[in-house]
Amino acid sequence: MTLSTIKTPTSEQLQEVAGELGMSFSEEDLAQHLAALLPSFEAYNKIDQLPDEKPAVSYPRTPGYRPAAEENPY
Repeated sequence: MTLSTIKTPTSEQLQEVAGELGMSFSEEDLAQHLAALLPSFEAYNKIDQLPDEKPAVSYPRTPGYRPAAEENPY
């Protein structure tokens, strides 16, 4: 089972959003828009599933400290 970061909207959801924006589409137009969006959704989900290739940390960061007035005259 693969998890999707982006869930594909239904035609009803697209119609609802279009209505909120003052637009109306036929079922055929909605199907075409959804077909045009699907490759982008699929590509994003594939990229999101790739492992993070983080380099090894050579010099870990320390939390730091607030310098005293003598160290930071400005």
